[in-house]
Amino acid sequence: MAFTEDFTEYLNTSDFAVTATWTGGGSAVGIFDLAYSEDLNVAGNLPLFATSASSTSSLSVGTAITIAAQSYTVAEKKPDGTGMTILVLQIGAKEE
Repeated sequence: MAFTEDFTEYLNTSDFAVTATWTGGGSAVGIFDLAYSEDLNVAGNLPLFATSASSTSSLSVGTAITIAAQSYTVAEKKPDGTGMTILVLQIGAKEE
């Protein structure tokens, strides 16, 4: 029997979690982080969204996603092997 984790307590909007919505009517609850990033001595922010893998199984790289009225584009999906996926986001919606 496969092990499945219940992330309900962890992904609670009464605490730190927020809801993200994306093109096509999908949504997920997760933890948003605007992490500090530095590459080639240029500092900036790297928006990340951690959520359950099952809630983003149909979400594709390049999809427009909105979190707290800010538009992002999914740049990468990184499943962590525990049932969670980290979405690496780019600020701004993808130009069509």
